Amino acid sequence: KELLRSLDLNPTLAIARLRYAAYLTSQARLDDAVLEVHRALALDPLSIRAHVFGTLFLLFARHYDDAIDLARRGLELEPRSGFLVAFQGAAYAQQGRFGEAVANLQKAVQLDSSPTLRGLRAHVLAVAGQKDEALRLIRQVEEEAKGRYFCPYEIATAYVSLGDFDTACEWFKKGIAGRADCMAWLGMEPWMDPFHADPRWAAFVKDIGLTPIR
Repeated sequence: KELLRSLDLNPTLAIARLRYAAYLTSQARLDDAVLEVHRALALDPLSIRAHVFGTLFLLFARHYDDAIDLARRGLELEPRSGFLVAFQGAAYAQQGRFGEAVANLQKAVQLDSSPTLRGLRAHVLAVAGQKDEALRLIRQVEEEAKGRYFCPYEIATAYVSLGDFDTACEWFKKGIAGRADCMAWLGMEPWMDPFHADPRWAAFVKDIGLTPIR
Protein backbone atom coordinates (compact mmCIF):
# COMPACT_ATOMS: atom_id res chain seq x y z
CA LYS A 1 0.00 0.00 0.00
CA GLU A 2 2.82 2.40 0.83
CA LEU A 3 4.59 1.72 -2.46
CA LEU A 4 1.43 2.25 -4.46
CA ARG A 5 0.75 5.45 -2.51
CA SER A 6 4.25 6.71 -3.32
CA LEU A 7 3.66 6.01 -7.01
CA ASP A 8 0.32 7.80 -6.85
CA LEU A 9 2.11 10.83 -5.44
CA ASN A 10 4.99 10.65 -7.90
CA PRO A 11 4.66 8.18 -10.80
CA THR A 12 8.09 9.20 -12.12
CA LEU A 13 10.01 8.14 -9.00
CA ALA A 14 12.30 5.43 -10.37
CA ILE A 15 13.43 4.11 -6.97
CA ALA A 16 9.80 3.53 -5.95
CA ARG A 17 9.24 1.54 -9.12
CA LEU A 18 12.33 -0.56 -8.37
CA ARG A 19 11.16 -1.26 -4.85
CA TYR A 20 7.71 -2.12 -6.14
CA ALA A 21 9.40 -4.51 -8.59
CA ALA A 22 11.14 -6.14 -5.62
CA TYR A 23 7.81 -6.63 -3.87
CA LEU A 24 6.17 -7.99 -7.03
CA THR A 25 9.06 -10.43 -7.51
CA SER A 26 8.64 -11.78 -3.98
CA GLN A 27 4.96 -12.38 -4.79
CA ALA A 28 5.82 -14.24 -8.03
CA ARG A 29 4.12 -11.52 -10.08
CA LEU A 30 7.00 -11.69 -12.49
CA ASP A 31 5.45 -10.08 -15.59
CA ASP A 32 4.41 -7.08 -13.49
CA ALA A 33 7.87 -6.91 -11.91
CA VAL A 34 9.58 -6.89 -15.30
CA LEU A 35 7.26 -4.11 -16.44
CA GLU A 36 8.24 -2.00 -13.39
CA VAL A 37 11.93 -2.61 -14.09
CA HIS A 38 11.54 -1.26 -17.61
CA ARG A 39 9.57 1.72 -16.32
CA ALA A 40 12.30 2.51 -13.78
CA LEU A 41 14.98 2.33 -16.47
CA ALA A 42 12.98 4.57 -18.79
CA LEU A 43 12.61 7.12 -15.98
CA ASP A 44 16.27 7.04 -14.92
CA PRO A 45 18.34 5.50 -17.73
CA LEU A 46 21.70 6.51 -16.22
CA SER A 47 20.99 5.01 -12.80
CA ILE A 48 23.44 2.25 -11.86
CA ARG A 49 21.06 1.16 -9.12
CA ALA A 50 18.32 0.65 -11.69
CA HIS A 51 20.67 -1.44 -13.81
CA VAL A 52 21.87 -3.51 -10.84
CA PHE A 53 18.47 -4.28 -9.36
CA GLY A 54 16.88 -4.49 -12.79
CA THR A 55 19.39 -7.17 -13.74
CA LEU A 56 18.64 -9.05 -10.51
CA PHE A 57 14.87 -8.97 -10.98
CA LEU A 58 15.15 -10.02 -14.63
CA LEU A 59 17.31 -12.90 -13.42
CA PHE A 60 14.67 -13.91 -10.90
CA ALA A 61 12.04 -13.72 -13.65
CA ARG A 62 14.16 -16.19 -15.68
CA HIS A 63 14.73 -13.58 -18.41
CA TYR A 64 18.38 -14.55 -18.63
CA ASP A 65 19.24 -13.01 -22.00
CA ASP A 66 17.63 -9.74 -20.96
CA ALA A 67 19.47 -9.79 -17.62
CA ILE A 68 22.80 -10.34 -19.36
CA ASP A 69 22.10 -7.53 -21.81
CA LEU A 70 21.00 -5.08 -19.10
CA ALA A 71 24.12 -5.84 -17.09
CA ARG A 72 26.23 -5.20 -20.20
CA ARG A 73 24.58 -1.82 -20.69
CA GLY A 74 25.07 -0.97 -17.05
CA LEU A 75 28.75 -1.88 -17.24
CA GLU A 76 29.15 0.56 -20.11
CA LEU A 77 28.11 3.23 -17.60
CA GLU A 78 30.05 1.85 -14.63
CA PRO A 79 32.65 -0.78 -15.59
CA ARG A 80 33.68 -1.34 -11.96
CA SER A 81 30.30 -2.40 -10.63
CA GLY A 82 31.00 -5.74 -8.96
CA PHE A 83 27.30 -6.45 -8.52
CA LEU A 84 26.55 -6.02 -12.23
CA VAL A 85 29.42 -8.34 -13.12
CA ALA A 86 28.23 -10.87 -10.53
CA PHE A 87 24.55 -10.85 -11.49
CA GLN A 88 25.50 -11.18 -15.14
CA GLY A 89 27.64 -14.16 -14.15
CA ALA A 90 24.74 -15.73 -12.26
CA ALA A 91 22.64 -15.44 -15.41
CA TYR A 92 25.40 -17.12 -17.41
CA ALA A 93 25.38 -19.96 -14.87
CA GLN A 94 21.63 -20.43 -15.30
CA GLN A 95 22.24 -20.84 -19.02
CA GLY A 96 24.97 -23.41 -18.43
CA ARG A 97 27.69 -21.01 -19.60
CA PHE A 98 29.86 -21.96 -16.66
CA GLY A 99 33.21 -20.72 -17.96
CA GLU A 100 31.84 -17.21 -18.38
CA ALA A 101 29.99 -17.43 -15.07
CA VAL A 102 33.07 -18.44 -13.07
CA ALA A 103 35.18 -15.75 -14.75
CA ASN A 104 32.56 -13.10 -13.99
CA LEU A 105 32.34 -14.01 -10.32
CA GLN A 106 36.10 -14.05 -9.95
CA LYS A 107 36.23 -10.56 -11.42
CA ALA A 108 33.28 -9.41 -9.30
CA VAL A 109 34.94 -10.26 -5.97
CA GLN A 110 38.08 -8.49 -7.14
CA LEU A 111 36.03 -5.36 -7.78
CA ASP A 112 33.95 -5.59 -4.60
CA SER A 113 34.69 -7.64 -1.48
CA SER A 114 31.00 -7.70 -0.46
CA PRO A 115 30.08 -10.87 1.45
CA THR A 116 27.06 -11.18 -0.84
CA LEU A 117 29.28 -11.54 -3.88
CA ARG A 118 31.51 -14.11 -2.21
CA GLY A 119 28.46 -16.17 -1.31
CA LEU A 120 27.21 -15.90 -4.88
CA ARG A 121 30.63 -16.93 -6.13
CA ALA A 122 30.45 -20.09 -4.00
CA HIS A 123 27.07 -20.88 -5.58
CA VAL A 124 28.42 -20.41 -9.12
CA LEU A 125 31.50 -22.53 -8.41
CA ALA A 126 29.26 -25.28 -7.04
CA VAL A 127 26.92 -25.43 -10.03
CA ALA A 128 29.95 -25.23 -12.35
CA GLY A 129 31.23 -28.45 -10.81
CA GLN A 130 34.04 -26.88 -8.76
CA LYS A 131 32.57 -28.13 -5.50
CA ASP A 132 35.77 -28.39 -3.51
CA GLU A 133 36.58 -24.76 -4.19
CA ALA A 134 32.98 -23.73 -3.47
CA LEU A 135 33.04 -25.57 -0.14
CA ARG A 136 36.37 -24.03 0.81
CA LEU A 137 35.05 -20.58 0.05
CA ILE A 138 31.75 -20.92 1.90
CA ARG A 139 33.47 -22.39 4.94
CA GLN A 140 35.77 -19.39 4.94
CA VAL A 141 32.69 -17.16 4.89
CA GLU A 142 31.17 -19.15 7.76
CA GLU A 143 34.29 -18.60 9.81
CA GLU A 144 34.14 -14.86 9.14
CA ALA A 145 30.45 -14.86 10.12
CA LYS A 146 31.48 -15.72 13.68
CA GLY A 147 32.91 -12.23 14.06
CA ARG A 148 30.74 -10.12 11.75
CA TYR A 149 27.28 -10.21 10.26
CA PHE A 150 26.82 -12.26 7.12
CA CYS A 151 23.32 -12.95 5.80
CA PRO A 152 22.49 -16.58 6.69
CA TYR A 153 20.43 -16.91 3.53
CA GLU A 154 23.47 -16.33 1.34
CA ILE A 155 25.39 -19.08 3.09
CA ALA A 156 22.40 -21.41 2.80
CA THR A 157 22.20 -20.73 -0.93
CA ALA A 158 25.70 -22.06 -1.47
CA TYR A 159 24.87 -25.24 0.44
CA VAL A 160 21.76 -25.78 -1.69
CA SER A 161 23.96 -25.57 -4.79
CA LEU A 162 26.40 -28.01 -3.16
CA GLY A 163 23.51 -30.43 -2.61
CA ASP A 164 23.81 -30.27 1.19
CA PHE A 165 20.22 -29.44 2.05
CA ASP A 166 20.56 -30.29 5.74
CA THR A 167 23.26 -27.67 6.32
CA ALA A 168 21.36 -25.24 4.10
CA CYS A 169 18.29 -25.67 6.30
CA GLU A 170 20.24 -24.83 9.44
CA TRP A 171 21.23 -21.53 7.85
CA PHE A 172 17.72 -20.88 6.56
CA LYS A 173 16.44 -21.31 10.11
CA LYS A 174 18.94 -18.70 11.28
CA GLY A 175 17.78 -16.38 8.51
CA ILE A 176 14.14 -16.74 9.54
CA ALA A 177 14.96 -16.26 13.23
CA GLY A 178 16.97 -13.13 12.43
CA ARG A 179 14.38 -11.80 9.95
CA ALA A 180 17.06 -11.53 7.26
CA ASP A 181 15.72 -9.50 4.36
CA CYS A 182 17.12 -11.86 1.73
CA MET A 183 14.77 -14.60 2.94
CA ALA A 184 12.09 -12.98 0.78
CA TRP A 185 13.89 -14.46 -2.26
CA LEU A 186 13.64 -18.06 -1.03
CA GLY A 187 10.54 -18.59 -3.11
CA MET A 188 11.89 -17.03 -6.29
CA GLU A 189 15.64 -17.39 -6.84
CA PRO A 190 16.13 -19.80 -9.76
CA TRP A 191 19.00 -21.60 -8.05
CA MET A 192 16.56 -22.60 -5.31
CA ASP A 193 14.70 -24.82 -7.80
CA PRO A 194 16.56 -28.04 -6.79
CA PHE A 195 15.42 -27.46 -3.20
CA HIS A 196 11.72 -27.16 -4.08
CA ALA A 197 11.16 -30.92 -3.91
CA ASP A 198 12.26 -30.93 -0.26
CA PRO A 199 9.19 -30.44 1.98
CA ARG A 200 11.22 -28.10 4.19
CA TRP A 201 11.31 -25.53 1.37
CA ALA A 202 7.55 -25.01 1.34
CA ALA A 203 7.50 -24.88 5.14
CA PHE A 204 10.17 -22.20 5.21
CA VAL A 205 8.39 -20.11 2.57
CA LYS A 206 5.20 -20.25 4.65
CA ASP A 207 7.17 -19.29 7.78
CA ILE A 208 8.31 -16.15 5.98
CA GLY A 209 4.70 -15.32 5.15
CA LEU A 210 4.77 -16.14 1.45
CA THR A 211 2.92 -18.70 -0.66
CA PRO A 212 5.06 -21.50 -2.10
CA ILE A 213 4.92 -21.39 -5.90
CA ARG A 214 6.71 -24.09 -7.88
